[in-house]
Amino acid sequence: MDKYEDELRSIYPKLDIALKAKDIKKLTAFYDEKYTLVSDGKTLDRVAAVNQWKSVLEFLQKVEKLETHIEK
Repeated sequence: MDKYEDELRSIYPKLDIALKAKDIKKLTAFYDEKYTLVSDGKTLDRVAAVNQWKSVLEFLQKVEKLETHIEK
């Protein structure tokens, strides 16, 4: 396991908790100013990625189960 995988393994449980709680600040706490997200073929900057999560959380009613898979 490399250091990045270790870091992801420590972050994902926190993200799972934030998603279940619909807590946008905790969900996006790891996004720095240079953060980008590729979603639906588009590259989003930090602000757009946070706004996308806000939109998703408006429609999300309940998180019953989360599974995190880390692929190399």
